[in-house]
Amino acid sequence: MLVHVIDAAGVDFRDPLSDYHAINEELRLYQPELAARPQIVALNKLDLPDAQENLARLLKELPVQRGDVFPIAAATREGLEALMMRIADELRRIPGPQRAPVDDDAPVMTWPVPEVDPNFFTVDREDDGGWRVRGIKIERLAAMTNLKQDEALDRMDKVLEASGISEALIKAGVQEGDLVRIGRVELVWSEYMPF
Repeated sequence: MLVHVIDAAGVDFRDPLSDYHAINEELRLYQPELAARPQIVALNKLDLPDAQENLARLLKELPVQRGDVFPIAAATREGLEALMMRIADELRRIPGPQRAPVDDDAPVMTWPVPEVDPNFFTVDREDDGGWRVRGIKIERLAAMTNLKQDEALDRMDKVLEASGISEALIKAGVQEGDLVRIGRVELVWSEYMPF
């Protein structure tokens, strides 16, 4: 199925009805099967005055059953619940896609996903002279740390020390006052504390 979202306000001096027809014509030319799918239309931006002015004309002239046209305002979430319920109903009603039969003799292709050690980290020099520490566990800890609390900073210091990150930064050449970035967190390196 298709959910066609139309800018009912006609921003940039566009005609919403012309846009609707142009997109459907492009679908028909590109892949006729797409254009033949059930279609629900969402008339968006109903929170704008121009959309309110266009609403009656669009409801009258769109070649879609009235029960498949939903005035919405995505910015304020107005009308979204009714739209989502209609989409869910339609998805339950239409048959799933037809798939080609599976050839039991065909080779099975697999792409193994390597296991990632959550304790693994890297230390890299950045173009601005700072340092970037990457790693699943340390980035998660940094994101959850309230850097305004001394206890949290002490804990971060201990984790950097215990995990070997402090030693790796020192070996890489970190200097007093250098920025050390872990995820979105920026710390200033100090010989007395790692930040």
